[in-house]
Amino acid sequence: MKRLALLPFLLSSLCAKEAYNVLPEATSDWKMAGPGSFEQKNGVSTATGGMGLWWYGKKEFTNACFTVEFLAPEDSDNSGIFVRFPNPGNDPWVAVKKGYEIQICGNESHKNKTGAIYDIQPAIDPGMKVGEWNTYNIITAGDQIAIILNGKLINVYECQDGRGDVGGYFGLQNHDDGSPVQFRKVKVRELASGSLLAAMGELGIPRSA
Repeated sequence: MKRLALLPFLLSSLCAKEAYNVLPEATSDWKMAGPGSFEQKNGVSTATGGMGLWWYGKKEFTNACFTVEFLAPEDSDNSGIFVRFPNPGNDPWVAVKKGYEIQICGNESHKNKTGAIYDIQPAIDPGMKVGEWNTYNIITAGDQIAIILNGKLINVYECQDGRGDVGGYFGLQNHDDGSPVQFRKVKVRELASGSLLAAMGELGIPRSA
């Protein structure tokens, strides 16, 4: 496992240009694996029950920027966003074992707090706002994943050989009955660039070394 040097990026309208909405507009393209569900109301998808996976089944993504707004009512709430996993069928654990989970957990003492790549690499000073809407921008480019929370780069990871290094599906986790995490304004922008730095440039993200 390699940790890449983290550059301090100042971010503006990340992923917005040429992105297309996949929630709430395209709920028919999503599939449920495992128990529980996501309740739909006023453009917001709320996780219930679990542990399950609600995944976007229309296509796989290799180089892309995923924008997701989420709200965790309590710091004990647990959820996540999965990227680069194979078709899970009805088994949510396929995404856990063969993809990458970008964690949502506001408990600062938790080893897998918000921004961590679950059980693989922790985040650097994520600063999630509990009880408020937060914005994730997750960039997958080549064999790299970058995680940006509320405009701050908090994690960069180089994928393991044979595990999500060539693309896959993405989805949202409903962890348990006690974690009614909410999601809205889920967008995807596909990228031409197969390297992280090139993808950052393609997105128009200014940076300083």
